[in-house]
Formats: sequence, C-alpha cells, structure tokens
Amino acid sequence: MSRYYAIGSTLAGMVNMSTYFRYPPKSVRSAQPAPLLGGARRRSLAGLGRADGHINSNLVLDFASQSEYETFVYAVFGSFTTFSVARYFTLFDTSGHFSPYYGYIEQPTINWETSDALTNVVFPLANLVLQSATKTSNFTVTTSTRLLYADTASGSITFALPAVAGVNANTVFSFVKTASANNMVLDPSGSETIENASTLTVTAQYERVDVYTDGSAWYRL
Repeated sequence: MSRYYAIGSTLAGMVNMSTYFRYPPKSVRSAQPAPLLGGARRRSLAGLGRADGHINSNLVLDFASQSEYETFVYAVFGSFTTFSVARYFTLFDTSGHFSPYYGYIEQPTINWETSDALTNVVFPLANLVLQSATKTSNFTVTTSTRLLYADTASGSITFALPAVAGVNANTVFSFVKTASANNMVLDPSGSETIENASTLTVTAQYERVDVYTDGSAWYRL
C-alpha cells in the first residue's frame, strides 16, 4: 500500500480510498499539491478577477469502474445531484508528505471509455484547511489528532499512540519535532510496536514522522 489518500466526514472516520477503488488515486494533480496553509487559500485578484474558494487541488484517478464510482459518490455525496460537500481528507502536500485537511470536494469531470470504464476522473478540492495542533507536554493521541507538532523546547514530549484496533488501516498520523532541544517519542499502546520497536525517538529539529497501521503494528511511510 503506497497510496494513503483518505476521506471521511470526521478525522477519526477517514478511510483509505482503496476502500472504494481498486486503483485509488495515485496523486493529486501534480502541479497543484495541497498547500500547507492554516486557512483557506484565496485568489489574490480583486474585482471581477476575484473568486473566493480557490480550487486548491484535484484528486485524480486514472481509472475507475462504474460500480466503484457509484459506490464512492453515494458514500461521499449521498446522491448524484449533490455537487459539493465538506469532508476531511488526507492529501499529498507541498512538503512531500500526506497531511490532514478539511475542505470541499466537488463532483468530478470524467471520461467514459465504455459503459463500465471511466478514465481521468478528476475531483476538484476547494478551501482546504490544514488540521494540526501544537503540544508542549506529553499527549495521548486520538484518532482525531492526525498532525501534531511537538514543541520540545522545555522538555522531551511523548506521544502515546492509540491502540491499533481502533484505527482505520492505512490512514496517516504525522508528528513533527519543532525545537532543537530534547526528544519527541512515539509510544505505541501496550505491547504494540512501531517499526518493530517498543518506541520511536526523534532527536533532530524539524524531523517529521508519518506513520500508519496495518491492523497489528505501526510503521513509517
């Protein structure tokens, strides 16, 4: 599994898009990765050239069957007559990592090759807002805390990971050490492991760790 795009009505409920598609998105549109912004991106032009809700990115599938496409549309939009809904996403970002966002997904443009073969399925994404938090002390990670910054200036910080049984497989949790001093430690639940070890320690400033679970243990991307 190398495609970690996920979607859900909550951060905790995000599921990897391989749940819906045999060939899930291989990328966001290469020229428009999701920007790492704290707020929604806006067009900078004024007057008639201005349009709030800039399309930040596009989620692109090379191929989908009609049945997969219909299942996804009904699961996400509820119907084919609802053209835009707000959802949580894991998207490839401008830093080269998979990060959590909240924003809007719109009904796609598609090419019908046959009655059951869709190619170049492009879902526009708009008003993406990065979902993150900064911690200055030990913290118990939940399924709703997907991107955490560890400010270790005053001391080492341990992030206690949730039990893998309660985490949707192949969805990403990310951690960044923002200060040079002390350590950031990822500590799995009970006897569970991360990279086949009991803990994972980060010492370098700005080092980022993206992890996922296969249902039994934690692994780095």
